[in-house]
Amino acid sequence: MSTIAFEEVGQAINDWYKIIKQHDFSKAAAMREEIENTFPNMKENQTVLLYFNLIDSRYKLMTEDYNKSGELLDNLKAKALEDNTDDMIHYYFYFFSGMYEFHQKRYVKAIMYYKIAEERLKKIPDEIEKAEFHYYLCKAYYKIKQNVFSMTHA
Repeated sequence: MSTIAFEEVGQAINDWYKIIKQHDFSKAAAMREEIENTFPNMKENQTVLLYFNLIDSRYKLMTEDYNKSGELLDNLKAKALEDNTDDMIHYYFYFFSGMYEFHQKRYVKAIMYYKIAEERLKKIPDEIEKAEFHYYLCKAYYKIKQNVFSMTHA
């Protein structure tokens, strides 16, 4: 078997995340399995594995497997926040942690994570990502009856 470049796997994870954001459950499940099957043949890269686990935590939020998502985020905390990880990894960690806290009905804590994620989001040039972020922040403010802040982000 030939070795698969970690860049190819990273691109596949990007594509998987796009499917997750579209809430296409069956396609996301199939892509997750495909990506997992490439790991034994992939040239080792810890950043790609970290990225996969972060997106997997988001996948588990989509499938409403909140406990597994929370466990993944807890296990990734130290690795995701290392100095040598990039802004995108930091952003995903805080954003997905906020989403997890939101689903646990800890809205103020979710907002705290979202605000940290917002600082990282400024360095990411993806308008769709920014729109999704503001939508989730809007929902969290709405839940704590901060309607002015909610409308601002909407």
